[in-house]
Amino acid sequence: MTKRHRRRIRKRALGIILSVLGVLLWVITTTLFFLVYSGLVSLGNSEPLSLGVVAGGAFIVAGIIRIATSV
Repeated sequence: MTKRHRRRIRKRALGIILSVLGVLLWVITTTLFFLVYSGLVSLGNSEPLSLGVVAGGAFIVAGIIRIATSV
């Protein structure tokens, strides 16, 4: 296994991890939104939840870029 091949594997693994973290962040944000909306949880202000959507999207885009550049 060459150094270049190991680097490619690490880039793909990092891309997959970033994508999974992005989806997980979206799921957590959506769950919190519905809990706040139904009144089960009080966060005071629901605007910080939009930050989770943006951050999740950024993680997914970074993961896709990592996977695409490892080819």
